[in-house]
Amino acid sequence: MAAGSQVSTAAGACAILALGAGSLYLAQSSYFALSADFGKGSAGSLSGFMNMGAQAGSAVTAITTPAIAAHFGWTVSFLTSAAFCVIGGVLWLLINPNASLALLNRNRRFGNRDTEGGIDTLDCL
Repeated sequence: MAAGSQVSTAAGACAILALGAGSLYLAQSSYFALSADFGKGSAGSLSGFMNMGAQAGSAVTAITTPAIAAHFGWTVSFLTSAAFCVIGGVLWLLINPNASLALLNRNRRFGNRDTEGGIDTLDCL
């Protein structure tokens, strides 16, 4: 998206847009695979919550992008979006693929006591 703001031809902008859309659709399957694996019996609820967050983010983006562009220009607006994409990518790397909501809920309900001092821990995070 940030590169698209620097392109001077329509063909270049179309190519960058196509690469961005392709990257989105290439990565999209991993979101639902993670929610199914992580959510186990609550996979539908987790997928719905994830979709709700994506739609809320889209609504906020639709409001803030033109506002940022009006005050600072389109380049800054696209660079802001790119920064949020990088932050999201880094946060994605922090997800523990071996964790599950079932383990998290069990630990919260019963407390996962360690052997030292009886401190509640959530070792799935």
